[in-house]
Amino acid sequence: MKEENRNEDINHMDKRYHSKNPFVKYIHTKRLEIIKELVGDNKGRLLECGCGEGHLLEELRGDKYGIDLSPSLIRAKDRNQDAEILKGDITNLPFDDGFFDIVVCTETLEHIPNYKKAASEIKRVTKGGGKIIISVPNERNWTIARLAMLRFPIHIEDHVNSFTPLMLIELFGKARKAIYIPFNSFSLSLTQIYEFEKEV
Repeated sequence: MKEENRNEDINHMDKRYHSKNPFVKYIHTKRLEIIKELVGDNKGRLLECGCGEGHLLEELRGDKYGIDLSPSLIRAKDRNQDAEILKGDITNLPFDDGFFDIVVCTETLEHIPNYKKAASEIKRVTKGGGKIIISVPNERNWTIARLAMLRFPIHIEDHVNSFTPLMLIELFGKARKAIYIPFNSFSLSLTQIYEFEKEV
């Protein structure tokens, strides 16, 4: 892999949060802001599945853990000296059942072929009554938006899944909260965020 490509992998999301396109920047920073509000003043254990470069984890409260397989993990470790950052697979989480009070998985499930196993693992490591926060892109609308902005490719190659609210409810149960960005409607959204409660 060329050095410039390696740096692109490591700094992928950083480029989104500091995008020169104000619309792209807004979508991604607003997602982080909403998830931070959903986590709130957490004092328990928190896991971010697919923590990437660690931008979100840096903003969250609690006894923090992060897990990812990408080269960007080095950035997450730099940003989160107070967290335990692990290299690992979300479909086989190295934690005991019910270990976490909150599990966050943002903009990750669309990359995982065996997303049902990933969802099962997320539920397994969340304690009964604990909080699960999931965000995924609305692939249809992002494709339309990229086409309108003449951004190519119009479909992200490693986005192998596309989720509807019903699919996520089938995976995690009835959502306590559903938030859509930039407009509060799934049909108009680019990003969808859900808060679920693990059954006791």
